[in-house]
Amino acid sequence: MDLGALENLFIKSDCKKTEPDILQPAEPFLNSAGESFRKSLFITQSNKGQTLCLRPEFTIPVFLSGGRGGGARREGKYYYSGKVFRQSSDARQGALQEFMQAGVESFGDKNEVKADGDIISLAQQSVKLLSDCEPLIVIGDPHFFKSLVTFLGISNTWRDRLLRAFGDETLIEKLLENMLKKPQEEPSNYDKDDFKTLKDKVQNLMIAHGVFNVGGRTPEDIASRYLNKRNEDVEINSTISNICKEFLNLECNNNEVAHVLESFCKKHNVNFSQALDRYEMRNEYLKNLGAPIRFSARFGRRLDYYSGFVFEIYDKNNPQNGPLAGGGRYDYLSEMLGNDPLPAVGFSLWLDRIGKA
Repeated sequence: MDLGALENLFIKSDCKKTEPDILQPAEPFLNSAGESFRKSLFITQSNKGQTLCLRPEFTIPVFLSGGRGGGARREGKYYYSGKVFRQSSDARQGALQEFMQAGVESFGDKNEVKADGDIISLAQQSVKLLSDCEPLIVIGDPHFFKSLVTFLGISNTWRDRLLRAFGDETLIEKLLENMLKKPQEEPSNYDKDDFKTLKDKVQNLMIAHGVFNVGGRTPEDIASRYLNKRNEDVEINSTISNICKEFLNLECNNNEVAHVLESFCKKHNVNFSQALDRYEMRNEYLKNLGAPIRFSARFGRRLDYYSGFVFEIYDKNNPQNGPLAGGGRYDYLSEMLGNDPLPAVGFSLWLDRIGKA
């Protein structure tokens, strides 16, 4: 594998080299992927008590490094190469998993659809440079599913749950089944209360019993949790669940996306026009890739900083071996880390897999 040639490709694409530290603050990774991600991290503490970890990926470290020397100014394209570290629950693989990755992160390009197309093109060029495989590109876009659950009028509680689960096929299927459960049969004295009424009732009960909170929860907390649970118990028409399932099963060649989604919209009276316009604009920059592209409606990533399209590149003849590259748009990352909004898109190469392709 010629990593020198890969570095030259990145440099010719106006990327600057960055070398983030192996030891990183753990909090940003846990905030973006959830507390359950902790079991995949190698955790330690600094002498000042800060929770640190071996870097499990490069996107957050590259952003935090500011391009190594760039300080708070992160605009530009940066490339990297090095190891990432994860713990594995599979005893056959051993607890320590080290993977070689390389990739590019692009910050601040306001021509977002062109930047998206450039990133996919550079990722494909990288895979072809490092292997003899025939690339297959798979693209997803969560904007379509977000538009769908909004137009269907699903309650805020269920909408938020479904959007958070998007990208996890098992979890979202389970949620769609749970939506169909029957509401509790025994009526409650609080079934018709709004937030203020319920909060006042809880507060009066607490005063009557001489307590100021229950398990650290205030009357506002208890009322909010009850209303969320009450909304979950509302039975959803099976038609809504079936429409969501039908959408998530949509898959087609990239040149068929407009026709397939417009037919779906006409059938179910939903509107994807804004998301579809953006998708078609991006396609203008993908016409000359020379690789087959597939659209998958269910493809997404369960990371809080991802904001738009995602993609993966496979060996067309051996897709079962997993993606060789993957990336997408993550405009939410900058704000998640306490900074001003900043457009961002990038990709990573799984060098170990590419070496075997």
